[in-house]
Amino acid sequence: MNTWLGDPRVSIAQARKSAQGILKQLDNPNATSTARRELLETVSKIAYTGQANYPRLESAVRAVFEPDHDQGSRAVGHPAAPMMAHTIVDLTMANLTAINRFAAGKVAQDEFRQARHLHLVTHAEYAANQPQLAAAAPITHPDMYEPVTAEDALANCCGHLLTTIGLATLRPDSAARIAAATSTF
Repeated sequence: MNTWLGDPRVSIAQARKSAQGILKQLDNPNATSTARRELLETVSKIAYTGQANYPRLESAVRAVFEPDHDQGSRAVGHPAAPMMAHTIVDLTMANLTAINRFAAGKVAQDEFRQARHLHLVTHAEYAANQPQLAAAAPITHPDMYEPVTAEDALANCCGHLLTTIGLATLRPDSAARIAAATSTF
């Protein structure tokens, strides 16, 4: 995993490309060009430096994803797996948490095995539900719930494990609940 992770920071060009992909996922027609620029700058800086200012990230995400947030939180997609403003912040925090823990040598073998188990369970659940999720994808994001393929599973397994470890670190109660409910899997 450390070999795959290497130096997780990316070039400025790749950071910008990643930020544009996130902007595309989150963009709202009511967002201002200033809000879009701030999101691009914030996400690019995180990808380039590996450091995050989470309040700034959350503010930038909300300004683009739910510019009319005084009307409540926005959710896009299937109710069982919606994309919300906090989703991007949570995933960013989970990934950076896991990256830092790996860099410090603080991910134990048992924790890695548990993350593998959690990933297998949640990935299988997603694969089973993907057709229903995809049917609820918004017209503006038809690929929001991508089909599960062997190629995708292999290409993204380390990234998925990294996210799972980060989420389990940040939300140990949720991870324990999933693990307990699937201990016979």
